[in-house]
Amino acid sequence: MTALRASAWLAAGLLLASAPAWAQAGPPVRLTPPRLIEEAPTPQPPAASEPAAPATEAPAAPLIEVGRPAPIAVDSVGLFEAAQAGLPHGPVWDSSRRDTVERLIALLPRANGSMPARDLAKRLLSVTGRPPADPPAGEGAAEAPAKARSWVGLRAATLLALGDSEAAANLARLVPSRLEDDDLARVLLDATLGAYDNSGTCTLIRSRIDRLNDAYWQKAFIFCQALANEHGRAQLGLTMLREQNVPDDPAFARLLAALAGDTRAATGPVPEATPLHLAMLRAARQNVPPELATSSDPLLLRMIATTPNAAAEPRLIAAERAEAFGSLSSEALAQLYDSVAFTPEQLANALTFAQGDRGPRGRAVMYRAAKAQTSGLARAEALQRSWKLARERGGYATAVRVALPLLLEMPPASELSFFAADAVRALLFTGKIEEARRWRTLVKAEAMAGNEAATASEALVWPLLWLADAEERKNDKTPLATRFAAWRQAQEKVDAAAQRGRSALLATLIVSSGERPDPAIINALLPSTLTREPAPMPNLGLWLGVGAALESGRVAETALFAIDMLGPEGAAGASPHTVALVLDALRAAGLDADARALAIEAAIAAGL
Repeated sequence: MTALRASAWLAAGLLLASAPAWAQAGPPVRLTPPRLIEEAPTPQPPAASEPAAPATEAPAAPLIEVGRPAPIAVDSVGLFEAAQAGLPHGPVWDSSRRDTVERLIALLPRANGSMPARDLAKRLLSVTGRPPADPPAGEGAAEAPAKARSWVGLRAATLLALGDSEAAANLARLVPSRLEDDDLARVLLDATLGAYDNSGTCTLIRSRIDRLNDAYWQKAFIFCQALANEHGRAQLGLTMLREQNVPDDPAFARLLAALAGDTRAATGPVPEATPLHLAMLRAARQNVPPELATSSDPLLLRMIATTPNAAAEPRLIAAERAEAFGSLSSEALAQLYDSVAFTPEQLANALTFAQGDRGPRGRAVMYRAAKAQTSGLARAEALQRSWKLARERGGYATAVRVALPLLLEMPPASELSFFAADAVRALLFTGKIEEARRWRTLVKAEAMAGNEAATASEALVWPLLWLADAEERKNDKTPLATRFAAWRQAQEKVDAAAQRGRSALLATLIVSSGERPDPAIINALLPSTLTREPAPMPNLGLWLGVGAALESGRVAETALFAIDMLGPEGAAGASPHTVALVLDALRAAGLDADARALAIEAAIAAGL
């Protein structure tokens, strides 16, 4: 940007600030904050004609140095201590190299459909502690960025990309504004835009006037001018953007015209949508283009799901995707389901309607039908049908989380024993172990009373309780091989074709959960003839890296390797070989709870 253009932007910023004292006489007013700590002047060598002064002993430093506060270790700030975040005690990034960790963070799936993997990633990014160490001098210099990012800024920006704008903004606010970098400032800006907080957005811009050398901040500044009905200045700012050879943004220009009252500015495509575009769409009362509902950006999806200027169908699609990626609560999605209009006949024949509508309305009607039932028996039947359909078509995780409050209202009862296995799966999947135990107790009691269906259900849910519940492992005295054989027999009746693959996965999960391999289990999986079985394996760098990190005791780095190995679907989409390696690594690193949650995810996704 030329000096002339920079001055013009500065003048525009001052107009936004609306301070009458800018015309005062005297020297220019300093607009940037003073340094917290002034840099010491670089010592100059003595002139050649003057002999160097003899070295003298430095005077003792005073105990208290007035006016020179100690530097603030902003990179170490976090939202939780290690213990609060469920991580082993001690500095979690000790001995890790900064360049390696940054590569692993860059690989984290942003649109991550695995709740356990996503939750672990967020805790790692939110924890308090010293940042990883820079690589030794001379290593990795060729790949180093021109301007290094702050550790706290990188973490906050990644949290925002993962869809947790609240955690990202809270982390950014821990850093004093005078010390924040571009990442932190952008996080705060997008968080306010993402909440459709126009007042907060413009207040933030007024306090960050020095950010106006960036095109995104300039556009946000122009948006604030338009909101203040300063349309002439907004158009001048748009002209200046074009003169600076900023890449053309037709959607921004069109929305700016709409904010100025141009009725010809109809809704059009927004090819590279940002939180700013969606905030402008809402302010201009322009409909959200329906194709944006299939975005993979968790923050944008949440914005679409929560704005009234999106049509019902795209809004539902965006809400389901946002819930799956963790940027929208299941309660918010349930509220949207409640807002969908259905006739009494459609609700009474919900399954028929859902079989003909594979979109979000079909899923909404199944939820509404279950919610409408007042008896436990009718609700159990409705939930069972809903979850079965979701397992067949996809979306089981979302269907279970949305319906969880309905399930928690249902006490276990003997007439619901047919539903007990489904209830146990759903409760364990959502981390409700105590509630799952109650349904398991019902199943065991019915089985002991001679109920054959309950006996089969008890055999089927055994491995899920065993994987999820450490107490179950201690209290169950039945030999593991006996349990495994009963489970295989029950699985054979459920789905004979899938039994072998499920048996292999269960054996893998049992061993990867710390149990010593039982010969009876291993023998059942041995092939009749020796053949090579191809299997998808993780990237070699990730495979070798997780072992090296684990052996060196680098806990947080081990967890990052594990999450990246699983990929965007978590344990549900990874091969048994990869899941086994990840569970072994997490358990050895002291992350047992995370390993158990991923084991349950893998098991239920495979139909166990």
